[in-house]
Amino acid sequence: MERHQRLNLALRTLTITSSRAETTKGVQVNVTAVAQIKVKARQEDGTVDTNHIELAAQHFLGSTQHDIDSAIQQTMEGHQRQILGTLTVEEIYKDRAAFSDKIREHVTADLDAMGIELVSYTVTAIGDDGGYMTALGQTQTAMVKREAAEGTARNESEARKKVALYESEAEIAAAEATREAHVSV
Repeated sequence: MERHQRLNLALRTLTITSSRAETTKGVQVNVTAVAQIKVKARQEDGTVDTNHIELAAQHFLGSTQHDIDSAIQQTMEGHQRQILGTLTVEEIYKDRAAFSDKIREHVTADLDAMGIELVSYTVTAIGDDGGYMTALGQTQTAMVKREAAEGTARNESEARKKVALYESEAEIAAAEATREAHVSV
């Protein structure tokens, strides 16, 4: 009796979590991302990609969906952790798109070798247990408030100077008019 096995070609969503991953400056961060993956069944020209389907079948046929997802998650998490180790917290937090692009660049070859393609990758949460990001936010907030106060003071100073200038010009004009009136008399 011949037994047929099926390989799911549908798009799947995986949550990729890196807990306490160390950044380049030694700060441990927790990063959660969502990845959309699937068996690469089509080439760019729209034709069936039998090479990638065969690769996926060799690696995953007979495996449960949980085992397939777990293998891909571990690969993605390893790359995510590796990239986190090359960046500062500020770089990760301020430019999530660049971080996502780096992940995509690094993971593509490994997933391709499994017959899988990464359809999308999005960072959904960045945090830390030590309060570094909270302190970073407070520092940034304090800096913005200081700059706002300085800007307000500069603008108020300029306004007072302009008012004083206009008042003095008005007084000079009034004095000249009074002088001319006295000269005429």
